[in-house]
Amino acid sequence: MSGLNWGMRNSQGIFVAAVFYAGCSACGAEPFKEVGPALFRSGQIQLDAKERVVTFPAKVNMREGALEYALVTPAGSVHESLLVTEVDLVDLHTAFLLLGLKGQEGAGSSGQGTLNARELESAPELAGASVRVYLRWESGGAKKRAALSEWIQYKPEGKAAREGPWSYTGSYFAGNQFAAVAEGAVVCLVTNAAALVNNPRKGRKDDRAWEVNTGSVPPAGTAVTLEIEVPTLEKSTP
Repeated sequence: MSGLNWGMRNSQGIFVAAVFYAGCSACGAEPFKEVGPALFRSGQIQLDAKERVVTFPAKVNMREGALEYALVTPAGSVHESLLVTEVDLVDLHTAFLLLGLKGQEGAGSSGQGTLNARELESAPELAGASVRVYLRWESGGAKKRAALSEWIQYKPEGKAAREGPWSYTGSYFAGNQFAAVAEGAVVCLVTNAAALVNNPRKGRKDDRAWEVNTGSVPPAGTAVTLEIEVPTLEKSTP
């Protein structure tokens, strides 16, 4: 954890991240290293501690069709995900822990891979911190930026998903296995406790509600950079 020295202001986040790293000693976690003023990097993941932004690469996986996920790893449900990334999800979650966010408490089972209507109907609401998710890419030499919601269509309304925050729910451990890694679940459109980020919008319990907003999405294979902004967390009142 060398290099994480931007002050005692984030001492709780550093402590939680250290505990998480210890629990993931067999996960291949890679420490974050300082690469500039308040900038830290682990593999392809960059943490801007001053601006509270985490960035990492992905690529467009689908340009049409039904969706249950906005982002997965190759170990996840690639056939129903808008984007795919190859970053390490242990390192990715650690970046958010360092910014003071948390995962889900309590045990569960992982590795089920698919979500069905019955599970979604009974799925509990997940608590999480609000984050903003944006995409950057290039098209014809021009730099583009859009909210993730613009690339996703809410089928019942026939238009792009509503702009607004996503919920960082942080996944959970099932035994010594981190569920997000086991299911390759990063950003889920329907309620899934294994995912790092969940969708708080109407339709989150309907596995038929989401599809690619084809007119807004560049060709499959296009490289994108995800930017996840974490607002300053409010201090709890004693």
